[in-house]
Order: sequence, then structure tokens, then C-alpha cells
Amino acid sequence: MAGVLRSLYVVGGGQLIFGAAALAMGAVRVARPARGRRISQEVIGGWAGEAILGLLQIKLVVHRDGDWPTGPCFYMSNHSSALDLP
Repeated sequence: MAGVLRSLYVVGGGQLIFGAAALAMGAVRVARPARGRRISQEVIGGWAGEAILGLLQIKLVVHRDGDWPTGPCFYMSNHSSALDLP
């Protein structure tokens, strides 16, 4: 029974987070057409992604060697699971 309740919690919470993020993104895009896309993706999308990972109790770890690049670069992600980040 606990597994069913946890599943309902995760599904319901996920729907609430995605719904709130979608509404907020739409409102920002309408209110600020020039910068709305950047705010939607970086601020609201980042919040929603972190909230979903927290809901699922997933710890995100970033590995890198050396300093962050100062010039143009190419980023490529690789994952070994079926979970794609929102």
C-alpha cells in the first residue's frame, strides 16, 4: 500500500509542478516577449527540473575536469537510464 501511495504522490506532484511551470512560462512569454523565452527556460525550467528531481529523490551530480571553458565549446550529455530530465 505504501508503494501505491508513493506513486500517487509522485504522479500528482509531478503533474502539479509541470502544470504550474507551464502556466508560469506562458505568462512570462506573454508579459515579456523580448526576454520571456530566456526567463522561461533558465529560471522557471530550472526550478521545475529541480523540483521534479527532488520529488523523485534523485541527486544530480555533475562531473568535470578542469576549469569551465572561456570560449565556444560543445556540450554533449550521456545517460544510462530511461529518465530524461525535463
